[in-house]
Amino acid sequence: MKIEKLISAGEAQNIVGAKVSPLSLEKIPFQKANGRILAEDIISDRFYPPFNRSMMDGIALKFSDVDKLPNGLPCKNTSYAGEKQKKLPHGEAIKIMTGAPVPTGADMVIRVERLSFIQGRVFCDKLTGLRPGQNIHPVGSDILKNEIVLTPGKLLTSGDVACLATLGKTSVLVERLPAFAIITTGNELIPPYGTPLDFQIRSSNQYFLESVLRKRGAVVSSINVSDELEMIQEAIDSVISKVDCLILCGGVSKGNKDFVYKALENLGSIKLFHRVAQKPGKPLWFGMYKEKTVFGLPGNPLSVAATTAGYILPNLFAMSLDYAELVESVSFRSSLTFFCPGFGFRDGTFIRFKPSKFNTSGDVLSLSKINGFLELPASKNVFTKGDKYRFYPIDQL
Repeated sequence: MKIEKLISAGEAQNIVGAKVSPLSLEKIPFQKANGRILAEDIISDRFYPPFNRSMMDGIALKFSDVDKLPNGLPCKNTSYAGEKQKKLPHGEAIKIMTGAPVPTGADMVIRVERLSFIQGRVFCDKLTGLRPGQNIHPVGSDILKNEIVLTPGKLLTSGDVACLATLGKTSVLVERLPAFAIITTGNELIPPYGTPLDFQIRSSNQYFLESVLRKRGAVVSSINVSDELEMIQEAIDSVISKVDCLILCGGVSKGNKDFVYKALENLGSIKLFHRVAQKPGKPLWFGMYKEKTVFGLPGNPLSVAATTAGYILPNLFAMSLDYAELVESVSFRSSLTFFCPGFGFRDGTFIRFKPSKFNTSGDVLSLSKINGFLELPASKNVFTKGDKYRFYPIDQL
């Protein structure tokens, strides 16, 4: 049997990135935009803030009147948030609340903690540190009218939802979420609620993939089929027209009943690569069928997790990837790229990564102890504490 040449993990990632097509666009309510990919420019409809805004409770006055405060200034009126801008009378102060428009003629705000109010006059004994412009949030200082606030391609956050609300952008154009079909194969698999015989195991890959994809809002369907060539081919053809991406799990290696790659070949799919110089996940298959993206993942659970994190999530969901710093040294005696399983955590502005031990790529229980993979290059065997490498999260940190 001919063994295909391994391609590098970097080559494989580039091929996947080049072939995943942009999804169509849709308008959604701004309240549902968190986690979606923006597909339009968001432009400010006015100056922000739209008026000189008081940053404190206190008084608004003219700086030239500050030296009169020890003897008191008349203070007969109050400016509240939500009211029209008032006019400052000559030689007076106006009491002002946080968020209120600064009266015309005033050029500073003094916070209330420094002041005393007695019979319609305001007093301040300590004048040190007072200056023009103090405690005023100037009009247009956040952003000018007709300025671009958010640009296409941004992964929208809760903070962006607040921006959309502020800008009055009640509907927003985003990339449509991808639809997936998952086909798992394996005669040894039974449903989780069943009681396995000695030679059977409960299925987990299907539910791992469903969980990861649905958490990101994707539409997901899944089926399990036996290790029979015709059944696998029928399953592929039954779902391919309904999805953006097909994930097949298991059956991509070189065993006698590994029929997935053969089924894809028989159906006339375009194979772009099969077998990558990486661990776990060496037998990874990737290609196109009926212009849809197809991944054939190895069946071992850790391989499924590594290839999902390293290839599917970054490309189908436009995830931004960070580097993480090793908190302890790792050695890997192989010429393969090592997707090291472990736990990434934020430490201030940095991501740190603690490697996790596992028995084999079939060690499904180790998945509960990790949240991603660190990509350790094939060019090295020893990876030192403090070194930084690309981090592929399963779950967002």
